[in-house]
This record gives sequence, structure tokens and C-alpha cells, in this order.
Amino acid sequence: MRIRSILVLVLLLLMGSTLASAGTNGPSLLEKIGKRYSKIRDLEADFTQEARLGDVKKKRIFHGKVFLKPGLSRWEYTDPYPQIVVTRGDSFTLYDVDAKDAVIGRLEPEAVFVKGPFVDLPKRIRRLFEVKETEVPPILTLIPKRKESSIKSVEVKIDPVTLLIKSVETVDVLGNHNKITFTKVKTNIGLKDDIFNLHLPPDVTVTRQ
Repeated sequence: MRIRSILVLVLLLLMGSTLASAGTNGPSLLEKIGKRYSKIRDLEADFTQEARLGDVKKKRIFHGKVFLKPGLSRWEYTDPYPQIVVTRGDSFTLYDVDAKDAVIGRLEPEAVFVKGPFVDLPKRIRRLFEVKETEVPPILTLIPKRKESSIKSVEVKIDPVTLLIKSVETVDVLGNHNKITFTKVKTNIGLKDDIFNLHLPPDVTVTRQ
């Protein structure tokens, strides 16, 4: 079922970012990012996702649009086929429109950005990751502290001007690579909560994990 592959590709990618001590005076890169995101009430962006399994060179490419508010997210995949991922707090629903299948389950603790913790971001994510910081270009490389995590490492690239995340590239414990790149990012546009309500048709097969 296609939706199960998307479950892995999306939920493992949507990580937060933190850093180890950079040994410099003044605000760290994480603190700067945290200050920037604390002012964001909602966010909309286009995204491109590239997925590569293990040593396989061929990539699978996905396109879509994402909407975020604190504690809420909606990921609309438009190409190569329509799928929707909606999260509320620690729960998620993944809906394959054509296949009429849906999966409902719980997010991993490391899925920080899926939960939309725009306020108090540095404190929340320091509990989850050990990370190295690069100032130029601004990159955060993180390793989950939790031994049971399915993530091996995550590289987060930051726009040096806007301090918004440009891309997130994840390697899982099986060696699979996934990268999401964000474009056309808009913030504080007044998203309504209703966009995060996913009403499944009655003929959809639902699986709970």
C-alpha cells in the first residue's frame, strides 16, 4: 500500500533541530532560529521530497504543499499521486486518495516540527538531540538521544537571511535517505483551523497502528 511508504518518508523527515555547544559568544544559531519561529503563528510552503532507499541510486520525487500551526500540520501530496497527511499533537492520519486507504497512528517523539512547537523551540528539542552546528553556511546536524529512534542522523539547512528552514535531510537506521526542500514559504497568513480537519469518505479503509 503506497500510504505506508509515505508514512516512513514523511514522519521520519519532519524533525526539529538543536545543537551542541558552539563555543562562541552571543546567541547560538539555535537561539536565533528559536527567536524567529517564536514569532510565527502559522506557515505555508511548497515542498519537494526526494527519497532514496539504501544504496539504490534512483530517487523517488514527490511534490506538494504544507500548512503548519502550533500543534497542527497538513501535508498535501499532489505529484505523483494525491495523498494527505494531517497531524494533531502526537497523532497522525495518512490518507491515500486514489487507493481509498488511511492509516491512523502516533508520532515518534522526535517529530518536533510536525507538532508545531513554534514557541520555546530550543528547550523542547534539546531534550531529544545531540547536534553539531555550522555557522557558515548555517547547518544543524543532529543525532537522536533516544536509542530506540528509527533516525540515524538529520541535516537541517537554514536560510541565512530569513532564518527559516530550507531543507531537512534524514538518514534512518536502515540507510534510507529522505530530503524535503521548502520553497515559497509564507508566514502569519491567518490559516484557519478547519484546514486541519480531515474528513475521510465512508468507503475508505482505515488501519490503526
